[in-house]
Amino acid sequence: MPLFAYPKSDGKRYPGAAMTALVGRDAELRGLLDLLAADERLLTLRGPVGVGKSALARAVAQAARESGLFEAIRNVDLSTAISDEAMLDAVGQNSLDEQQLLLVLDGADGVLTYLRHRARSWLASAPELSLLVVAREPLDIDGERLVDLQPLPPPESDLSGPAATLFLERARRARPGYTPSAQEIPVVLELLRELDGLPLSIEVTAPRLAVMGPAALLHRTRQSPLPEALDRALDGAWQGLDGAERDALGCLSVFAGGFSSESAEAVLAAPGLDVVARLRQKSWLSARELDLGDIRLSVSNSVRDFVRRRADPLALASARSRHALWFAAWATDWAHSAQSLDRERKNLESVLESVLDSGPMTAQRAEPALRVLVGLYAHSREPPPARYLALLEPVLDRTRDSGADPRLLAEALLVSGTARRHAGDAVRALAQ
Repeated sequence: MPLFAYPKSDGKRYPGAAMTALVGRDAELRGLLDLLAADERLLTLRGPVGVGKSALARAVAQAARESGLFEAIRNVDLSTAISDEAMLDAVGQNSLDEQQLLLVLDGADGVLTYLRHRARSWLASAPELSLLVVAREPLDIDGERLVDLQPLPPPESDLSGPAATLFLERARRARPGYTPSAQEIPVVLELLRELDGLPLSIEVTAPRLAVMGPAALLHRTRQSPLPEALDRALDGAWQGLDGAERDALGCLSVFAGGFSSESAEAVLAAPGLDVVARLRQKSWLSARELDLGDIRLSVSNSVRDFVRRRADPLALASARSRHALWFAAWATDWAHSAQSLDRERKNLESVLESVLDSGPMTAQRAEPALRVLVGLYAHSREPPPARYLALLEPVLDRTRDSGADPRLLAEALLVSGTARRHAGDAVRALAQ
């Protein structure tokens, strides 16, 4: 493993130490150590439940100890502290004047209100103290350096990269020598995408390969409740949300594959970009920067599954209806690029697939899906990808007797014929 040595503020360099074995986090580990070596005194390591914040913080403490970055390092678990007194007892603030002390405060979410006040006074009274705070949201005080920890990126085409490495390592502990066959690799790739690249999800799921194959494991992952460890961790975070945040998160769980702030406003039951910003700050939403500075938000699969089991069914149904209406209107805009169509692919497919669910078919359910079909085929400059063609016939069959606007149905049938002709199905095109 690579070695490192970090300069202290006195100009000295300390002996290198082996990097802690932490799968896929070498860059983050080095980045945090660099910041501490540069005399950043308040670091907050933020990220969603299950992303591995605590493991990384422990690795930072170990590496800093081995390299001599600090004369003293203390790890404090605040996960059970719920009051200022409990936090002070755990920290032992009378010993904060130790020389060159790194204080790692793990699980600080329950005492952030108290910690915001105490951190200021600790740093002011102990000039050689540095704090590494592990939480789902920042302290938001002067001098804080926020470090976002993201999920491990799922591999795209082969079993390379940190998520696959972690998965295979944990799988082989339970099933020694396991190597996916060529037929299994696409299934494992889909499984890793389903697990959102969350180390906790990967670590509790991979060992199940000892008793089942990848296809069965993928099916079970999609059908079964979340692993107990992840469900318990999410429930603890859920208790820290207020009513408006829970309601908003329930609405946002209907999105598939991400959304814009404009889409979020359309689907929320009440106007509230402020509540969306709070959910992002508390790591319930992830954010990705697109071209020209636009932000793409998303809800992970694990959070989506967790929230849907707790959201009010009627509120969830209303949010799905608003989602369908929004993307029905979005799809009719002929100006969308192929890139934007691909970006919204999962949202568009979810509107189409929603009418294939069981239950009575009404015009209210059918018309958004029909408008998506018409918009995709009638307003696109190029024919949409072939995957939409597979949904044409089932959607048309399901909505034919729904009572939807006859003109919309006729337009959908015309579009269907045109689409099939482009696809080379001339016989069925004439039949339309």
